[in-house]
Amino acid sequence: MSDEQPQAPTHVEPSLSADQIDSEAVAVQEFTEQPEPQARLRFAWQIPLLLVSVGLIGLGLWEFRSPAVPADDPAALLAAATEQMDAGQYEQARQLQQQASMLIDPEDASLRSELLVGRADLEARRPFGRRDHARILKHYDLALELGRELEVEQHARRAAALAGTGAHEEAYAILLDGVGADSLERIRARVLETLVEQALQGRSDVGATLAPALDRYAAEPGRALERSAWAALASARIRLAAGDHEVGIDALQRSMRRLDVSESAPLGGDWKARMYSVYGLFWLELGDRDAARGPLEVALEELVIGDEDRRKAAAGLAWIDFADGQHDAAIERFDEIIASNPEVSTMEQVRLWRAEAHAALGAYDVASRDYMILLDRFTQVGDHFARRLLESVGDRVRELLAVADPGRAVLFAELVVDTDIFGFNEELLVFAAGAHRTLGETILRSHADGEDLMSIPAGVVPEQDRRLASTHFRRAGELFELVANHHRGDPDDRRVWVRMQRAAAESYDLGADPSRTLEAYRLYLQSTTAEDLERAHVAYRYARVLHASGRFQDALEAYDDLVRTHESMPDAANKARVDAARCLMVLGRVQEARARLESIVSGQVGGLYPDSIGFREAKFLLGRLYSTAGDWTNAIGTLNEVLRRYSDDPQVPEAAFLLAHAHRESSGVLDEELLDGSLTPSRRRHLDERRAAHLREAGAAYARVVDAYTGREAGSLEPVEFERLRDAAVARADCAFRLGLDEEAVVLYEALERRYRKEAISLGALIRLVEIWDRLGNAGMADKAHRQAELRLRQLPESAFAFPDSNFDRESWRVWIERRPLRGMRVEAGE
Repeated sequence: MSDEQPQAPTHVEPSLSADQIDSEAVAVQEFTEQPEPQARLRFAWQIPLLLVSVGLIGLGLWEFRSPAVPADDPAALLAAATEQMDAGQYEQARQLQQQASMLIDPEDASLRSELLVGRADLEARRPFGRRDHARILKHYDLALELGRELEVEQHARRAAALAGTGAHEEAYAILLDGVGADSLERIRARVLETLVEQALQGRSDVGATLAPALDRYAAEPGRALERSAWAALASARIRLAAGDHEVGIDALQRSMRRLDVSESAPLGGDWKARMYSVYGLFWLELGDRDAARGPLEVALEELVIGDEDRRKAAAGLAWIDFADGQHDAAIERFDEIIASNPEVSTMEQVRLWRAEAHAALGAYDVASRDYMILLDRFTQVGDHFARRLLESVGDRVRELLAVADPGRAVLFAELVVDTDIFGFNEELLVFAAGAHRTLGETILRSHADGEDLMSIPAGVVPEQDRRLASTHFRRAGELFELVANHHRGDPDDRRVWVRMQRAAAESYDLGADPSRTLEAYRLYLQSTTAEDLERAHVAYRYARVLHASGRFQDALEAYDDLVRTHESMPDAANKARVDAARCLMVLGRVQEARARLESIVSGQVGGLYPDSIGFREAKFLLGRLYSTAGDWTNAIGTLNEVLRRYSDDPQVPEAAFLLAHAHRESSGVLDEELLDGSLTPSRRRHLDERRAAHLREAGAAYARVVDAYTGREAGSLEPVEFERLRDAAVARADCAFRLGLDEEAVVLYEALERRYRKEAISLGALIRLVEIWDRLGNAGMADKAHRQAELRLRQLPESAFAFPDSNFDRESWRVWIERRPLRGMRVEAGE
């Protein structure tokens, strides 16, 4: 392979023998070729003289070559035009036809059909690349409508025009049913070559019928060896491109044996070497590398450098080397082959092999470049090689998913899923959707491993990563929905539709796209029944999305509908009952919510036990409801049970805070009662003991909150958790202060002052320290705390005094600090 250098091909595959080449091509140049623009400008001054000379010469030739044609006889003019065509004088023939057309009576069907046939014959004599097949077909068909009988050669020309316009079945009918069997070989060959070209360009409907027709054509008795070889090779190439390998290799073997035993004349040219190249590629596609190597080596040896079949043979041998473990050397050879002829139209198979070789070595980024170049090559649905390319891309997606590399799997899948080149490919769409969803899940689990992806708390996943994950989830939803829509309405595909529709809805849900999520869930729910085992789960997710979107009344109705429809599915139904109570609380229907929750925890709802999730959620929610309603007795009883029974639940810090708050508020109620001067000593003692007990329980519960949140990493607390921690720390110190536990209170307030020195809370802590030191009789420490408070008041920015972070504005804090008891003690001491 290293001896190959880029150079012009030195061999052109013959399609017809020398005596069959289009002889009209030379003569037709006089009315089809035009001089270059520069030449036209250079000789512009000679144009008038040339026109006069040509006119005189033409008139002399006309007088010499043709007897006088009556200018008013259209039949004679048409006959003369036919003579001029036979003589190769195409421009004169065209002029005669034009002259006759102006004289023909519109009612004269015979002359009109004669003119149409003549025009079709004239157009059919143009070189193949310049021929207007549609025009030829139109003229012949109009003549047939007028009752004209076509000659055998004209039937063949019409067949070639049909092939050129894509009407392949009609072309076959004319070519193969005996009509035109006696026509000129070059005309019949022209039809076949047109069809072969279209088949190799991806017309599968052509190739399926053409390949066996070519086999019969090649085997006809008396067929010239080169024509037989051309037909056999074309048939093999069509089958190779179409993936019909076993039939193709059998047919090619028969053709090669037939050509080998022919004694009429030796087969000239490189036909046999070309057949060996295709023969080896057949074996390679069938997976028999040993059988492929020999024929490919023969083709490499006998074909000239630069020949396409030689390049393909070399690429096949390089692929064999790669499969045998010589990876780097094989890729180097692929590079050399492509560098010698970079045109994609001839190198697609080599590029694909190189891409697959790089992928096999794990160089997927390098492989993707070749895949993108190849995909740009195809613009037609049904291209044979396009199917091979699509399968290869699908293999890459599966490989990458298997090795848990969804990111690269997505890149390869997206190369093709948005194109219409390959039609609808369900398997690849599902793989692509799965890759996108896996990538989104991978991003989320890198921050929240083990958590329910549908309910990851805000702040756990950084916003940038959450947005990226949402992009992948939404793309997955689009692809799943595309597959679902393909199966919608077909009862035989209902199971596929159900699965894909649910996957689409869940992907949109994970992608935080509420509008598309709700629509996808709604469509699923409308089209399924309670017998569907997954329906209850989907119905719950549908209601949850409504709930999260703030549509509380709609969510309440969806929860209640789920309970009615899926009573036999207690997990989903009981979760729906609890969340319906949440909606009622938000809607202000607290009594209804309380009644529903109490019915759950009292055992009135079947399937709910203390260990079940629904029961646990109902208990937590009921404790919150009692606390919100100021029902401190029920709140304390319920929340105590919650903390005792579910000590490992993530909601414990919130429940402990609510319990502490209930105890503290209860102590406040007792403080009010203790103000009654008519209380008996025993009653006062009893109330005071209860007050102290509530404060002790409150302090312990607040300590539980502080311990739970303090152990968390810095910055990991949600805003509501941060506020709860701060409020619990302040309230805990207040409980110790109100209980007269001065030493404990000093420790707690000093900790508050240090932790929140940039907030107004530190001022409150310092004032409390002044009061405690005064109560303990330590004037020095009280004065020190007072000075710290004055300094802190000056240091804090104005923003620190904004509500709710501060109870007072700066001036109110100043007044409070100035009025502390120590100032009065100072004045008295001074006197």
